[in-house]
Amino acid sequence: MDNKTPHSSSEYDISVKKTIPFYRYFHEQTVDLVMTIKPDAKKWLDTGCGTGFLIEKALPVFKDCIFVLADPSMEMLMMARNRLGCHKNIKYLDPVRTEDIKIKTSKEFDVITAIQVHHYLNREDRIKATVNCYKLLKDNGIYITFENIRPENDWAIDFQLDRWMDFQLLEGRSKKDAAGHRKRFGVK
Repeated sequence: MDNKTPHSSSEYDISVKKTIPFYRYFHEQTVDLVMTIKPDAKKWLDTGCGTGFLIEKALPVFKDCIFVLADPSMEMLMMARNRLGCHKNIKYLDPVRTEDIKIKTSKEFDVITAIQVHHYLNREDRIKATVNCYKLLKDNGIYITFENIRPENDWAIDFQLDRWMDFQLLEGRSKKDAAGHRKRFGVK
């Protein structure tokens, strides 16, 4: 696979929407939240940018903002470039994980987003990634992340996995594909 997800970069946008409930709303809500809290954002880092879907939504709203896109997968960065082009307000970093992003000056960004990114990391690296985001964030900046979480007991885990399977089936996934995603739960 050309990235850490079970979806190839070329099929990511279609597949992820059929796999993660409310995925399409994460991005809309993120843009809305930034519009409400930081309507004058000048610099935005999207770490784990994937195919550029979030920034495609943000670009028309934040016309004067510089967007810096980072992802550990070269293939995902290429998909983002194909989607967003060579827009003057978009800068692409070389492939890099969140915890390894280095910028010349700390506290550079008004907004940092990490949408469905850090759950692929082990606990120690998730902490490093989050700490690095806060180092890169300006005082009074906003850090937004959406992640998968593990329920606290076996009953809740089974309940949520059943709901997740139902969602995938409603989105047109086959029982085999949905069951395959379910088997990934708890596996790194």
